[in-house]
Amino acid sequence: MQPNTVSYSLCVFSLLFVALWQNGSCGKSKMNTNTATQEQNRVATGHWGGQNVQMEVTEKGARLRFSCAHASIEEPITLDSEGRFNAKGTMTAEAMGPLYEDNPPKSQPAVFSGTVKDQEMSLTITLKDSKEEPGKYTLTFGKPGRVFKCH
Repeated sequence: MQPNTVSYSLCVFSLLFVALWQNGSCGKSKMNTNTATQEQNRVATGHWGGQNVQMEVTEKGARLRFSCAHASIEEPITLDSEGRFNAKGTMTAEAMGPLYEDNPPKSQPAVFSGTVKDQEMSLTITLKDSKEEPGKYTLTFGKPGRVFKCH
């Protein structure tokens, strides 16, 4: 008994259609997974705050305010598989009292490192030239932070 060619063709076409459709949906799923993974490998954008520190993280880096200093990170803050980060930027110490236009505070190259776990961040700042650590901070996502101006 030979199969009817129309029925046979329809069956083959249906199987091919299902196979291609399934392959396409798996491809989209993989693409979405990769996008989600890339987003998870960065520090969450928004406000982070703690004692004597405020941090606003953007897609391109971060702006930080401290009591008596400010800093910036000019690159995306990426996390490794264990939630650690290490980013380059600059830090500027502010002095007590009046500022003079002819002698403004100087920014220094700095490394911002730490870990993020859930909504908590530990942050250590190391000045690149002197290897000094002007501070270690604990920040919480969504918190405003407490910063006092020096002048």
